[in-house]
Amino acid sequence: MVIAVACDGLHVARATHYCSDYAFYTVEAGRIIDLRNIPAAYAHPQGELAALLIGLQVDCFITGDTGSRLATELQNSHIEVVEGVHGSARQAVEAYCHTKALSRS
Repeated sequence: MVIAVACDGLHVARATHYCSDYAFYTVEAGRIIDLRNIPAAYAHPQGELAALLIGLQVDCFITGDTGSRLATELQNSHIEVVEGVHGSARQAVEAYCHTKALSRS
């Protein structure tokens, strides 16, 4: 599973269009096994961000807030959008994985 996070430094960005970079976490069996960052400059405007996330086969996108157009485009491409998140990006990914594991049991 690949989880993308809109980041401002090491934290989840308050809004996708204000982020400084995107962190891409690869998760297997509920554990983070890889992390890669892409500066936001490579992924804007929003149309390019959606194409990037789809191309990288992202399963989930975590952010503080994303525009409705981007959220709809990602959801239509079967990418789960998780909004209203704040704090550490890594902790957000770990919490998401924990919640997913609980929902499966």
